[in-house]
Amino acid sequence: MNVSVSLWSYVSLINKEMSVCEVIQHMHQHGIKYVELLDTFLKTDEDRLKAKKMIDQLGMQVASYSISNNFVCDENTRKAQVEMVKQACQYAKMFNTKTIRVFCGDVCEGYDFDKAFDLIVKSFKECVKVAEKEDIYYCLENHGQLAGKSKQIEAVIKAVGSKHLKATTDTGNFMLVGENPLEAVRYLKDYVGLVHFKDFALVRKEEAQYIGNQGTIFAKGTIIGEGQTPLKEIVEFLDSIDYAGCISIEYEGVIRLDYIEKSIKNTLAFVNE
Repeated sequence: MNVSVSLWSYVSLINKEMSVCEVIQHMHQHGIKYVELLDTFLKTDEDRLKAKKMIDQLGMQVASYSISNNFVCDENTRKAQVEMVKQACQYAKMFNTKTIRVFCGDVCEGYDFDKAFDLIVKSFKECVKVAEKEDIYYCLENHGQLAGKSKQIEAVIKAVGSKHLKATTDTGNFMLVGENPLEAVRYLKDYVGLVHFKDFALVRKEEAQYIGNQGTIFAKGTIIGEGQTPLKEIVEFLDSIDYAGCISIEYEGVIRLDYIEKSIKNTLAFVNE
């Protein structure tokens, strides 16, 4: 397994206190060889070229070119989103990665998972045609209330019916929908293409950074290894099934460089034990 860090771990710092290239340098200085890029921070060709130049100079690799798509919307917007997801294959090739993190979409009026299911599957079936041609793998994240559960991710993957749609198992997000993250990763073991390594602590409502399960679960992000997510056990399980992809740190606690550095150190310790 390889350890990556997502740009999202630095979300409140990027373009305010640090550039994307400075963030990548920070990761490298702390022993990271893989970076998870996010389209939200790379909006132009110039942005992407700058990041690629820095990654190449440091001898690093890209774990995933991760995008934020939403297929649960009006038809014209959905078609534009499908084209955006298809275009991401070219950016992934530019960064020499075969992995693109994707979403199903967001909860909106008139839609729950069951009502949105056909729309989501239809959209991915259109997208995977390009992924199959370009030998790229979309990795669907359990994210939010629309498709946050392991069985929902499995249902979409099975319905699309292409090996070029896999899963991004987000360890913290499972907690927000009331699932045990270890059991969820086990359930999706045949589909895992990327792992978001996130640690959450369950807290009182007034301390919550995230509210899940329709207002019944309250959580906040922590330094990796200091929350309640069974991360060590997840690493051990992934090792037992010979998972050879990336574990990508998506730190979501208070954004401080020393907290990110400690999360990197703790993750490397989990993986190298």
